[in-house]
Amino acid sequence: MHDKNTRLYYWYPSEDWPPKSVQEPGEIRTDGRLSVSCTQTSRSAHDQRKLVTRWCDTLPNLQGVRHLWLCSRVPQRLFDAACQVPGLESLYIKWGGIKKLNALENASELRYLHIGSSTGVESIEPLESMTSLIWLGIESFTRIRCLDPLEKLIGLEGLTVEGSIWTTQHVDTLAPIGKLLNLRYLAITNLRSMDQTLSTLFTLRQLEVFHAAKWWAANEIDELQRLNPKLIA
Repeated sequence: MHDKNTRLYYWYPSEDWPPKSVQEPGEIRTDGRLSVSCTQTSRSAHDQRKLVTRWCDTLPNLQGVRHLWLCSRVPQRLFDAACQVPGLESLYIKWGGIKKLNALENASELRYLHIGSSTGVESIEPLESMTSLIWLGIESFTRIRCLDPLEKLIGLEGLTVEGSIWTTQHVDTLAPIGKLLNLRYLAITNLRSMDQTLSTLFTLRQLEVFHAAKWWAANEIDELQRLNPKLIA
């Protein structure tokens, strides 16, 4: 499923996807795509805060940007500003100091959303209203155990709910994912569920790609393969 949509979440530098990152708002030369790296710079703390403020002032007023990558650490206020970009269709966040996702209510046109390692996120309830999403990726939301809000995202074709290289993501059950009957791509790498079963995913019939750790029962992996003939496990 490595089509043009998955390129929002993978790196294809030879194809200028994403485009080269800019640091200052004055460097914007957009063709509908914008990649920003405005934190983790060599600037003083004072100048760094001012730079983030400039972007927070700029993003809600940008016109014509459809695809936005934030390629360095994203503080809460930068996330909130990014969600206000008019007409934004895809948002990629490499990793963040984000606690609240409430600003997503301003991003009703989003179709593709990836939020990398963000261990401070307190609730995923704001996601349940994002019913226009086709692709969702969340990584290391370590405070989140209940995935129930995801079950309403029935338009999803791609979903990743993953831990990081260093930390396992723990959830109560995968049952909410089993209600997403349009899924073609699913990744649950470095994730464990309290009920320790993949059987709640046996309702899925459209899977083409499935990534998971080796600790899941082999017979359940085999059953997923049987139920999804196109599946590349």
